[in-house]
Amino acid sequence: MKIQDLLPYVRDTRNYGATYVHAAVRKAIFGWQGVEGTLNGDRVVATFSGYGRSLENGGHKYKAHLRYVASGKPVPSKLISSII
Repeated sequence: MKIQDLLPYVRDTRNYGATYVHAAVRKAIFGWQGVEGTLNGDRVVATFSGYGRSLENGGHKYKAHLRYVASGKPVPSKLISSII
């Protein structure tokens, strides 16, 4: 799994407050461990976690996060497309 696979979920979380992370993605990686990438020479990690509870009509909510590994600060939204 590459970090680019999680970036759309990060964008959705930032736009809508929560997202649905596809089951195949959830099974491929541990959400708390995430996937690492680089941005301007700095390491970044994309993670996801459960949010809220199961909805009555089916589905779950998740939040996807993108942070710098060294400082733990969130990566600005305008830089998401620059990650490799």
